[in-house]
Formats: sequence, C-alpha cells, structure tokens
Amino acid sequence: MKRVVLLHNEQDKAQAMIPHGYTPILATTKEVFLDKVQQYKPDVCVILPSLFQGNPWDWLTEIHGKHVVIRPAEVQEYHLFLYLQRTFPDLIVVDPLLTELEIQQFLGHLLAEEPIADVQRPVPKTRAFVGTGGTGITTFLLLAAPWYAAQFPDKRILLVDMNEYKRDLSVALSAQPAQLSLMQAHLAKGNDRFTPFTVQHPTANNISVISAVKPWGSQEIATLMGVVRRHFDEVWFDVSRPSHVPRLLEEVDDIVYVVKPDAFCLEGMKSLIQYQDKAKVLITQFDDRYASVDEIRSFLQLSDVMGTIPYEYPLLPLKLEGGHIPLSKKMRKALEKLQWGIEGVQRTGYLRRWMAGWKR
Repeated sequence: MKRVVLLHNEQDKAQAMIPHGYTPILATTKEVFLDKVQQYKPDVCVILPSLFQGNPWDWLTEIHGKHVVIRPAEVQEYHLFLYLQRTFPDLIVVDPLLTELEIQQFLGHLLAEEPIADVQRPVPKTRAFVGTGGTGITTFLLLAAPWYAAQFPDKRILLVDMNEYKRDLSVALSAQPAQLSLMQAHLAKGNDRFTPFTVQHPTANNISVISAVKPWGSQEIATLMGVVRRHFDEVWFDVSRPSHVPRLLEEVDDIVYVVKPDAFCLEGMKSLIQYQDKAKVLITQFDDRYASVDEIRSFLQLSDVMGTIPYEYPLLPLKLEGGHIPLSKKMRKALEKLQWGIEGVQRTGYLRRWMAGWKR
C-alpha cells in the first residue's frame, strides 16, 4: 500500500488531504517527520513549512521522497517556495488557496500516475480562438463544447482558459487558477511526462477544463503542448488577444480568428492575423441582412471561413445553467454547419426532427 507522510499540526485537516486507500503517517515535528521519512520511504511527503525551523535550503536537502509537496499557509511562503523550485526542480508547491479536498484529488492523481507509454493513436487537434475582446469566444466555447462532445463521445476534449483579460470561461466552469500551481514544477523544468490536473466539465464527462491564466514562457508553452497532446484528442484554447502567448500560435494546428461584423472589430483583427496557412475566421453575431461572409473574408484577406454564428439575445448570463447554455434550434443548426475539419458531425434532417417531435 502506498504511504503518505504528512508534517501537519491538525490531524483532521491532514486526514482530509489523504486519498482513499492510502496510508497516512502523521508527524507534528521536524524530527519525527524526518524519522518517518527515513523509516517508511513514502511515495509522497506533504509538508506544512511553518512547522519546520531554520533555512528551507538546508532542510529540503534532508528530505528524500519520491514526491515532495509543500503546502504553504501564506502567499509569501508560496512565492518563496516557487523560487526554491529553481534549486529543487522536483519540488511541488500547491497554492495556499486550494482546499483539503482539492489537495486530496491532486494527491490521488499524483499517486495513481503510472509510467506514460507512447501509444499510436490519431494525432490530436489543437485550436486557438483569438479575438479582439468581446467577440464572443467564451460564449462560443460554452455553446459549442458540450454539443461537440456529444457528437464525439469517445473524444477526450480539453478547454484551456488563457484569456488574461477576462477569465469568464474559468468562472463559468469552476476552474480555479490555483490548480495551475500543481503543474508548475513540471512546466518550469520542461518535463512533459506528467498527467495534467484538470476539472471536469459540469455537464459533459469527456470535457476537462484548465484555468491557465499566467505569464507564459516559450518553453512552458512547448511543455504544456506536449502534455495535452498526449492526454487529449482535442484541445481548445480561449486566448482572446494573443500577445502574452506568442509561442502558442506557433504550436497549435488551427488559429480561429473570432470576429463580429462591425468596422472596429474587423479593423482591430486585421492587425492580429498571423500564420495564414492555418488561420480560419469565425463570424459571431452574424446577420446576413447587414453583412456578407465574402465581404468579411475579403477585408481580412483570409480564404478559410469556419462559419457563422447567428445573433441571439440574450446568451449570457441569463441562460447559463451550470456551465452550459441550452441550444436553440437555430444555434444547433449553425454549429452543425461549421467547418470543423473532421468527419462525423451529425446534421439534424427532417426525419430526425420529426422523430424528436419537432414541428416543421
């Protein structure tokens, strides 16, 4: 049985962090903790650093465990141990905002992890959704992701919120920024051989979500892409303005430029467009009485159009229910018509509408 040694002064909280089926070994002093580590050779050590006395550089060298997890109590401690990861790259520092239950889920994830085998499977699809702000990227992802997941129930889909201007996707789907800290040690040293810690979409079992709003380095992006490509079949990034993640646009397969059919948005988008060989345009709030797809395509000088999403009011927040927006017939039809670049999208014809009890 796998063992977890904890240095903690509150037994109830310590017990709450232990995944089911694992043996907790509790210590309340530094000396007892080090003895337990030496005696049991645990799979993971969880440390409340305030119970250690002295210089962290000194006592971290005394701890020999497969995984060493630091659970700071304060933000200052958190940043100190993030800095120490440069010297101790295997150190895992969890955000002080995480609850005991979230740490329990993470430890279960960490301890259950097996060596990752390189298996042959279809190449995953990665898409970055880019806009000028307020173009409806988050709304589109909330609409489209559950529908798309139902179309392809065997696909593992990941939504990544990298929108540094508005974290609406994370808020709507209850993805906490603190959870990114659980991957920080791996990302910092360029190790892509780990399982990402995600939360599940509230209404779709095959959708996972990561809140990944942070200053990203080029190497970290490359590492993250290696990880998500290994574990998911489709990865959608909510980026909005991409100036903070330029490496991401190099890495993804498709860049979907999301625009509204108004002059200010189109003019602003024109300056953002890069990598035309993998660029597509998605037009939201579209009404063909006032604009045409050909005009927008010509203005942006993009030949590949993913499609259009009709104008509907209201979409958010009045219709948001548990991270999911109920689809109208009009919106469902629009999603079916989009150029997803994949076969197998089921379109609702007359017979299926009749069988579902819809009126003509």
